[in-house]
Amino acid sequence: MPSTNNQTFEEQVLAAFRELRTALVEVFESAQVDVNRAFPAARELQVNKNLTWKASKIIRATSPLEAIDHLPGKAGMKLLLTAPPIMALRLLRSSALSSPWTNSIASSKPMPAIERRLS
Repeated sequence: MPSTNNQTFEEQVLAAFRELRTALVEVFESAQVDVNRAFPAARELQVNKNLTWKASKIIRATSPLEAIDHLPGKAGMKLLLTAPPIMALRLLRSSALSSPWTNSIASSKPMPAIERRLS
């Protein structure tokens, strides 16, 4: 998140909301699941359906006020950001697996917001 020295509280909240939405979009896109279909996404991500439902509500929210009721707790966010398919993608992106096939897959879609949170 950028420096908050010159930002009002409202600007900081909006910036945090946008960063959270970006990270959640990356989770759904990286696992190639539809944000509008939370229950099938839960099966693909191997997490609780209520968690993907909350995440899809946050992604589709147009303001922080609309999203606040759907924020999962710290444990829920960790489950979502470390879901088995997401971790498999992170592993493919690491240098641990280096073959022409895995390198081409690993470089296909960056996940910067997720990488920052999991590091």
